[in-house]
Amino acid sequence: MKGKIDMEKEALEWRWCLVGNIIDKRIYGENHEIRYGVKVFSPGTKVYIAPHQWGDGGERLVVIGVPRGKKRLIECVIDSEYIYNFRIKKVYPSSKALKKMNKSKYEWYGNDDEWKEFIINYARIANDNNRKNSKGIIESKESFLLNLDKINIADKGKERIKNNLNLENEDIVEFCKKIISDKNCNIYREGKNWCCELNDIIIKINVFSYIITSAHIKNN
Repeated sequence: MKGKIDMEKEALEWRWCLVGNIIDKRIYGENHEIRYGVKVFSPGTKVYIAPHQWGDGGERLVVIGVPRGKKRLIECVIDSEYIYNFRIKKVYPSSKALKKMNKSKYEWYGNDDEWKEFIINYARIANDNNRKNSKGIIESKESFLLNLDKINIADKGKERIKNNLNLENEDIVEFCKKIISDKNCNIYREGKNWCCELNDIIIKINVFSYIITSAHIKNN
């Protein structure tokens, strides 16, 4: 790849390109706010991705895509962590994206076999890393917080947990989700459970089923 970026800019008739999609949702800020897509792009938006422009290992990427509420393509820089489903695509002369690439101040892929091979390998490695992380993501605090809507409770455990938490008419699941979403909640992994502690309340959620396995007030 080195040397390609420095080559003289050409207005090519077609190009190979790396493309991907914007993630569906992510955690934002201390309050664990769930945000969908990124500021510029809606979830699932297809983006054309340029080669690495700087020596940051590809943490920030130049992309072309259609922004929220608009119809025309834009070129901008976003964090690579917000892109998934990497793959190769041939960008044809009729594509508006090609015109954007040809006029860009950044370097874009060419149309030779060397670029094609590079993109295929890049996509494979990026997707493999995502798959490896997918297990880690499931077991990560961030992913857990992204999936709080999956939290549920078994019928046989409702009365026990309700009594443990001194709840009367309040919904148990919603109460637990509120505790877990609090920015001061201490969340950590313990065996097959997520342990969530806030003040004197301890809630345990099964990592795989998201069932509330236990919940109680300390020393209660």
